[in-house]
Amino acid sequence: MDFFGRQEVARKRSGWLLGAFAVATGVVALAIGLVLAVGFSAMSAPEGQLGTGFEPGVFTVAAMVAAAFIGLAALWRLRELRSGGGAVALALGGERVTGLEREPLRRRLHNVVEEMAIAAGLPVPEVYVLENEPGINAFAAGLQPNDAAIAVTRGALERLSRAELQGVVAHEFSHILNGDMRLNARLMGYLFGLVAVSTVGRMMLRGGTFGGQRVRVSSRRGGGGAAALMAIGLAILVLGSVGVLAGRLLQAAVSRQREQLADAAAVQFTRNPAGLANALKRIAASPLSSAVRAVRREEIGHMLFATGRRSLTGLLATHPPLEQRIQALDPQWRPGDPAPPEPVPAPAAEPAPEAAPEAGKPASVLPGMDPVTAAMLVGVVDLAMAQRVLAMVPDDLHQLVLEPDGAAAVCLALLLAPGEPARDSQLALLEARLGSQAADRVARAAGHLAQLSPTLQLAVLDLASPALHNLPTARQGDLLHLVQRLTELDGVVTPREAAVAAAIQVRLRPEEPAPPDAEGALALLALLARAGHETEPEVRSAWQQGVAHLGEAGFPLPESTPDFSAVDPTAGERTAGHAARLAAMAEPYRKALLEALAVVASHDEVLRGAELELLRTAAMTLGLPMPPLDPQSTGSMR
Repeated sequence: MDFFGRQEVARKRSGWLLGAFAVATGVVALAIGLVLAVGFSAMSAPEGQLGTGFEPGVFTVAAMVAAAFIGLAALWRLRELRSGGGAVALALGGERVTGLEREPLRRRLHNVVEEMAIAAGLPVPEVYVLENEPGINAFAAGLQPNDAAIAVTRGALERLSRAELQGVVAHEFSHILNGDMRLNARLMGYLFGLVAVSTVGRMMLRGGTFGGQRVRVSSRRGGGGAAALMAIGLAILVLGSVGVLAGRLLQAAVSRQREQLADAAAVQFTRNPAGLANALKRIAASPLSSAVRAVRREEIGHMLFATGRRSLTGLLATHPPLEQRIQALDPQWRPGDPAPPEPVPAPAAEPAPEAAPEAGKPASVLPGMDPVTAAMLVGVVDLAMAQRVLAMVPDDLHQLVLEPDGAAAVCLALLLAPGEPARDSQLALLEARLGSQAADRVARAAGHLAQLSPTLQLAVLDLASPALHNLPTARQGDLLHLVQRLTELDGVVTPREAAVAAAIQVRLRPEEPAPPDAEGALALLALLARAGHETEPEVRSAWQQGVAHLGEAGFPLPESTPDFSAVDPTAGERTAGHAARLAAMAEPYRKALLEALAVVASHDEVLRGAELELLRTAAMTLGLPMPPLDPQSTGSMR
């Protein structure tokens, strides 16, 4: 799966859609300007005369106001969607699934989502169930992986087997990896602007209600003015409806293609086409089995796993025909074939645990990794690996990260030093700030983490993401402050500390899109160079080679690049402090930085386990989904 290629396609399509919606907005705005100019002429004509003039000034102002209204309505909707995928799921009646529930079906769903997230190297998204929806359906929402949410209907939860549910969840994860979530959100925003126009026209048609007040016309021409106002309202309603229709045609055309891509990717992820095919066969067996009753189903129809309406065909269909989707997965299937047998209700089957890596096992030495290989690892999904990794996380630790306080404790525990003097100072700081009970909880979590490889520790951080998002904002700020204090307490920021602190910061505080951050990029390269090479000349040479590759890839660097000796002393602090800005850079710059990191790691043509883990942590910091590395082939990070 070409992650960067698919993301580039999504960006280009998003730009194309923006242009198409801009054209539609312009046409609607000009038409409304014309209608209002003619209507103003009719309403201002002397009594008994028919106004047929045309006021250019009124036309210009009205068209500009209409365009601004559509644009502002779209921006308002987009701003509302920035609250994250969880807000969309809650607005549709979703109930959050934490993984702590006793209900087997909910626990099974949460386990499937966790497996898929770890397999893709993504933070675990929030999980929701639409309890009032008996149909089989699902959707992924959010603007980026860090704020994603996956919601499934109660019907999907009850009527799908684990393999079928896994296929549906893999389909939704494909939307996350392919950049479809942001594309879908923009579609919703653009379309809302046009819907707002038809809403205003409907209000005018019903009597000119605005802001709770009645629009009054001159008593001398009350009848004619009211008629003109109703005519204007009808015209605006029609124009808005035509605009909405054009928008839905664009929305449906894009959605059909992205759904086909998501089906193919889901099979690639799970290596089990029967799971997804059987889920679609259940829907095909009953025309209403994927129906969604939510009030806003029209707005989210393009986001759903299957069409949420009784019948949508032709150009307005947001999904390819079910028969086409099923036969692409199972060529032997024919319409009218019976649905698969209903699954037998049973608790989720947990993956069989495997033996943990031997303590003290030396770091493995692997062949060097070229930049192309590093980039190809991004977006790869290894479900079998994820199941092994998840099975090796102790139950007590797993349960701890599913609730906000426990997730915060685990984040702090990841930063406790291995040696007693430094750890005692860190625990004393935590006790002074949080109290003895909270400090003890962090210490216990650190005891669990000490038994895990770096791969498993990063997986635990991924598992903690939903609970961290549900920490109150003030608590998130306190946690980030403590992370910084623990990292810098002994005056030395190790590569591991900086990488983990950066990953935590990105999980909690993603920033708005930011320009390329040369200072942070140079520091991150220095951090990896120091971690993976023994002698000072090797460290400096590896860093210089990575900087050269960064410049060749088009990353804007200062005209006078600072010397390594100026960057190295503060590389750890700068990496942690610049994490959110690095993650907020445009994707081409993040890709270039990842490739430069691979150049640094493989400078000596040897890739140690420590470097490989740090490379994956850097990818996590940059918001690039890199799957976990085999815990049996990596050693500890220094």
